[in-house]
Amino acid sequence: QHVVEEGFLELINNMLTSGMVPALYADDEKEIIIGQLRDEAVKAGVGHARESIWQYFINKCANNLHIVLAMSPVGDTLRTRCRNFPGMVNNANIDWFFPWPEQALYAVASVFISPDSPLIPVDKRENIVAHVVMVHQSIGVYSIKFLQRLRRNNYVTPKNYLDFINTYIKLLNDQDKFILAQCERLQGGLQKIADASEMLVVLNEKLAVQKVAVTEKTTACEALLNEIAAGTKTATEKKSFAEAKGEEIAEQSKVIETEKKEAEDALAEALPALEAARHALDDLDRNDVTEIRSFAKPPREVQTVC
Repeated sequence: QHVVEEGFLELINNMLTSGMVPALYADDEKEIIIGQLRDEAVKAGVGHARESIWQYFINKCANNLHIVLAMSPVGDTLRTRCRNFPGMVNNANIDWFFPWPEQALYAVASVFISPDSPLIPVDKRENIVAHVVMVHQSIGVYSIKFLQRLRRNNYVTPKNYLDFINTYIKLLNDQDKFILAQCERLQGGLQKIADASEMLVVLNEKLAVQKVAVTEKTTACEALLNEIAAGTKTATEKKSFAEAKGEEIAEQSKVIETEKKEAEDALAEALPALEAARHALDDLDRNDVTEIRSFAKPPREVQTVC
């Protein structure tokens, strides 16, 4: 499944059979390689010929290049590839992988699930390794039952075992990162709560100071309101008194006006008599006064005038 294109196998087949992929290097690149290896090739006992040095390079690459192909025997894919690319059979050694024994499964799992891993407690490591081995072996048992019931093969290879262990380690790391992220998020939330608590203490202190100031101002306002109420009451009383006085004065003014009119009318009626009396006084002389004084009992009209 990792062979994206079958053409890749053709390149590998050429490397296995001839040691080099045809037309891999251009002529100028080949000249550079030959020039760099000329002294080394001569010291190795190769001639100065251009082709000899190039063959020395190919042999050196073949001696230092190792190709490993891992293929599943399931189906006809392996058979077809061996037929189309004979170098895979003629120029390679086939190592058939059979089910690993339990001891090997334990050894491999113990290497991958390292005791130095900080994610796995030391007292849990042996149980985890044993569980991994048990799960892999149980798959083989269930594969046999699967074949017996459905007549279908399910192959369990060491590659599946390694994938199983790697998947477990990957999930363990992913969950560890997730938990750390959640812890950091929780820590951030707790820090915000702590900051809010500190801010709340400061605000409560400010509130207490402001509350005292508000209480004092409230008391002053209440006193001022009482004073204003008292002043308003006094002003109302004075206004009522003034209005009553105004009404009284208005009544007195009416009475005075009436009395004034009556007095003026009486004066108007008395003025003619007063003028007549004044004219009468002008007619009096000394003898008339002496005559009046001589009366032992003057008449009532004379007494009234006097």
